[in-house]
Amino acid sequence: MVATDPSFDALCHDYRKVIDLLDRFESEVERLRKATEYLDRFEIEVKRLMQLRASLEEQLLARIEGYQPQ
Repeated sequence: MVATDPSFDALCHDYRKVIDLLDRFESEVERLRKATEYLDRFEIEVKRLMQLRASLEEQLLARIEGYQPQ
């Protein structure tokens, strides 16, 4: 008897839509988490390269000025 009730069918349909939305949301959250981890690694590498750049600029300026660091 319950299986023929239109309100039960509507409830089941709404439940399925919510489950589908939650599954997609969960997938999107995981995708964003991975993207964020990638960006964090990228940011660390950029900082390392900026430090290297500063060090090389300092060495170049010292050589141009004739100073040899010991």
